[in-house]
Amino acid sequence: MVQWVKDYFREHKRTLKNILITASTTIIVLATLIPVTIQAGIQIEARYYPVISDFTIEKVEKTTEGNSVISGTFIRNRRCPLEYVEWTLENPTNEVDVPIPRYNSKTPDTKPGLNKFQGVTLYITPNNLLRNVTGTAYYRCHNYWLTRVKFYDARRNA
Repeated sequence: MVQWVKDYFREHKRTLKNILITASTTIIVLATLIPVTIQAGIQIEARYYPVISDFTIEKVEKTTEGNSVISGTFIRNRRCPLEYVEWTLENPTNEVDVPIPRYNSKTPDTKPGLNKFQGVTLYITPNNLLRNVTGTAYYRCHNYWLTRVKFYDARRNA
């Protein structure tokens, strides 16, 4: 090693140590705050600024296969593109939740305000749909996380 480098480190040993401590402390604090901030943002956005609200199933028809075709209304509060919708059969014993596949995966883009939907077919009986199902939609409102909206809970709506 060059002599001037050795001399520099010898003279500035305390300064370099302080710089390293400050840098590592900053990295630790940021590594802790970023996930906490994201989780707080997800919760705040879901509760106080949902993409849709007032989801109401107005009509449930039973298909010949025993599935459900639903129609109803909802209010669109924000214009964010829909990524996907999850319908889940909630187990009354809380052991396992079963995802419910949908026939029609394409959902039309809707405008803010009151919107109607019709002909959404779910692989579930109307009886279970109205008693044990939850619906959650995921929207892309920004690049930080998917905005999650739990828009339907049969047990709460009963």
